[in-house]
Amino acid sequence: MCYTLCDFNAAKHNGTKNDSSTGGKRVVHPARFTPAKDTRKRKIRGLWVRNGRFYAQMRVDMGNGTTKAVSVPLKATALDAAKTEMESKRTEKQTGELHLPGHRPKFSKLVEHLNERQLRQQQRR
Repeated sequence: MCYTLCDFNAAKHNGTKNDSSTGGKRVVHPARFTPAKDTRKRKIRGLWVRNGRFYAQMRVDMGNGTTKAVSVPLKATALDAAKTEMESKRTEKQTGELHLPGHRPKFSKLVEHLNERQLRQQQRR
């Protein structure tokens, strides 16, 4: 009887016992962004790792007066190379040469495109 009471008390104290769906092991989510750390386990500002790939996080002007935090994928596979590539991406951002993935036309080009499209539709009628 003491054995069952002690077992019940331990289960109640520790929460649930081993989860049968995971085999009692802790589930690791590999697709999370984790901060990149140097050899002394210090975080490197703006540098993140996800699935073994380095990302530089920076705030970028979206063109409509707002800024957005964007994770820019880096081609580097080593920490030192990732640091230097991140610095080059920062300088590209400051000079306005940073091209982010995705299509973001300027407002003036968008207006021109819509006007041309409207003219073509009127000519077809």
